[in-house]
Amino acid sequence: MANSTVSIFIRFKSGGKRQTVGTAYAGKARLKPGTGKQNGKEFPCPTGVYWLRWYDGLKQVWKRVGVDPSDALKAQMRQEDILAGESVPVEAPKRVSRVTLDSAVEDFLAERSTQTDERGLKRWCWELELFQRICGKTYLHEVSRAHCFTYMKWYQDRKKKPRTVCNRMAGLGVLLKVAKHTA
Repeated sequence: MANSTVSIFIRFKSGGKRQTVGTAYAGKARLKPGTGKQNGKEFPCPTGVYWLRWYDGLKQVWKRVGVDPSDALKAQMRQEDILAGESVPVEAPKRVSRVTLDSAVEDFLAERSTQTDERGLKRWCWELELFQRICGKTYLHEVSRAHCFTYMKWYQDRKKKPRTVCNRMAGLGVLLKVAKHTA
């Protein structure tokens, strides 16, 4: 029989090093934000990115689930159902999200800060602020392929090399993928 236990961890940077600790619970179905648990003891930790971990035989499987604690709990329950062999209903399409482009970029940068150094983070900030300025949209759902091509054209008009343009578009694609945006 397969192991169907799924644990939630939080990954953050502290002192320039990436750390991963278990999460602390407030009751049975709520995570304590800003609190980690290691060796049975709770301690304050900065906000970070939530990850799920389970075992497939002897192999650990990790899955990133974002920065929201309630999303982490939902993902944990869903993954436990999948591992238990239960049929998991397909989620109904969601209504148009009112997530602003600013908040999507802010969440992305918070997540990215656990994975890159200061210089890389400044580069991401610069690049995404430039896209926001060129795009001119307020909400994430308003961003379309046309806006991405406008961003690409902006670089091409400034005689940037094709590799640079490709790298900038790939960076934009990473943001849109992490924000679960489909155009």
